[in-house]
Amino acid sequence: MSAFGTWRLKMESTLGNADGIVEIAQQPDGSLTGTARSFATGESFRVWDVEYSGDTLVWRQLIKKPVRLNLSITVRIDGDEMTGTAKPRMMPGIATVSGQRVSIHPGAEVPGAAVARPLPS
Repeated sequence: MSAFGTWRLKMESTLGNADGIVEIAQQPDGSLTGTARSFATGESFRVWDVEYSGDTLVWRQLIKKPVRLNLSITVRIDGDEMTGTAKPRMMPGIATVSGQRVSIHPGAEVPGAAVARPLPS
């Protein structure tokens, strides 16, 4: 099964928890792109350096709550479930990541999610 679609995520760490959505899509040229959205703030963030091989999906993203961090996220996908870790780029510590696919189509509406704010230019 692919990594594409809309995923509801939960990150848990000693700094706090964060819930949100990540959307992964394949572009016509074969590259992978994505957008992450915070449930707490409704803010959207670009996802970059997206790679998918075998059952492993890797991406980088920014979060602003509970603290501002640049994360490197690695998850294993098993059907419509994902589990893995998020590592802050410039500090020690690892968060656990879990998620459920809510749609195979990026951009799907997710019940309980905050209204998305536009991506910054």
